[in-house]
Amino acid sequence: MMEPRARIPVMTVGGFLGAGKTTLVNHILRNADGQRILVFVNDFGAINIDLDLIETVEDDRISLTNGCVCCSLNDDFIRQVSTIARADDRPDSILVETSGVSDPVTLERSLTTLEEADLIRLDAKLYVVDAAGLGALAFDEIEAVIDHCAASDIVLLNKADLAPSGVLERHRALVAGSAPFAKIVETFHCDIAASVILGIAPQTRPARSRPSGDSQKSQSHIERYASVAFDAQNPGDRSAFQAFARHLAAVCLRAKGILTFAD
Repeated sequence: MMEPRARIPVMTVGGFLGAGKTTLVNHILRNADGQRILVFVNDFGAINIDLDLIETVEDDRISLTNGCVCCSLNDDFIRQVSTIARADDRPDSILVETSGVSDPVTLERSLTTLEEADLIRLDAKLYVVDAAGLGALAFDEIEAVIDHCAASDIVLLNKADLAPSGVLERHRALVAGSAPFAKIVETFHCDIAASVILGIAPQTRPARSRPSGDSQKSQSHIERYASVAFDAQNPGDRSAFQAFARHLAAVCLRAKGILTFAD
């Protein structure tokens, strides 16, 4: 009788727009110690910029382009992971970077389905918080960030070097009070030791009921934001872009792209 195949460990990375999720994913990949990690990337905009910024050694990246993976039970995601888990040439682990405006709690619906099929094992759930910019968010956005921290195993208070000490202490106390089971780590450029990320034993996670997810709530959360994509064939003018960029902070939560200038 053949031994059952080991379940593939899965790690998730969440965080609000601009908190540093892609930076954390690349940090994990650079410190993978020879492991082959398959990365699922779910960006918010029409152009999946994050996919091009993920530094996998091989082309081990999959774009989730059918909307937010965290809105509901995602059949396409489940189907892809099921196929990967049953393949002969399997990755050592899977990493899922969620959209910056999504609710990572509902991703557990899909992951729980895969766990119950003995295909994966949910390891660490990481959530990145902009320690310097958290206070500038609207009240309901801060409330959502705190809820997401409470559902995570490790919370990175990223950009800690940019936050005044009093602000950093308040934000740490806010997260600690709302997420008592999460390990809180202050980071700069998401630089965190691999031993901290990989040291979360699933059996230490507090037991939670199967997540039902509120797809209606998640969808309305996403519809609050507008995404504008721009793709040009010709190189841009550097000074004109710099003038444009100076106005972005007043109207834009996050701007990300790959630019080519005429000079």
